[in-house]
Amino acid sequence: GRSMSREETDLVDECAICLSACTSSSSEGRSLVRKFHDDSGFGFNDISMQALNSHSAKARRHFSEVVGHLYEDHALWTDSPGSFSVSDWIEITGLKNMATICTKTLGTMFEPSFVLGEVHGAAFLGSQCVRALRLAETRNEQDADDGISDCWTACADIVSLLGKGLAHPDAAIGNACSRAIVIAFSYDGQDAPNLNKKLFDAVAIALGKMNASLKKFSSIDHADANRSESLIEASGLLL
Repeated sequence: GRSMSREETDLVDECAICLSACTSSSSEGRSLVRKFHDDSGFGFNDISMQALNSHSAKARRHFSEVVGHLYEDHALWTDSPGSFSVSDWIEITGLKNMATICTKTLGTMFEPSFVLGEVHGAAFLGSQCVRALRLAETRNEQDADDGISDCWTACADIVSLLGKGLAHPDAAIGNACSRAIVIAFSYDGQDAPNLNKKLFDAVAIALGKMNASLKKFSSIDHADANRSESLIEASGLLL
């Protein structure tokens, strides 16, 4: 579409920030956003697309947060309390499809020509997919369903691509990947959830790329304080 004016961009940014604040702190707010489609024609999938395609980096980050808040409120996706099923949740939310879209978009960062904004958005939205699945995992359903297994595979692809993007020559991409890893492996409370075995190889790749990137951007020749700080934080979460 057409380029947005500064005023329009600022408006979208503020709307995204407010929407993220509402969905992070209010179950009623999340419920209203979940029902947007019925009332206005602008629904959950539209917010996901804004997280990928918005003209503003700030808006993309905050729209991704909104999607994550909705993913993680399991009560929104079940008809009866206490009957949460990971496989049903994946199907209803479209988590696997969204993770697959993010994977394909992230993969373009290694091509001669890529859309910076879309890769940036895919990093943050993809990280929310990984975090949501990690926090939703239950022992009795772990990898027991093809839909769950396929979703883990898509999320593993996201993690490995984020790792490979850490040393990207474009600092905006490298920083987005490191910040996305922080989100993907963040958790609530004191104890991290166990790492699913389908993420083992992807995390190994990410750690290897992390080590190489830290050596590069912490050296005298390529010193970059911002990238080093972001990488250090991400390495802590991975470890």
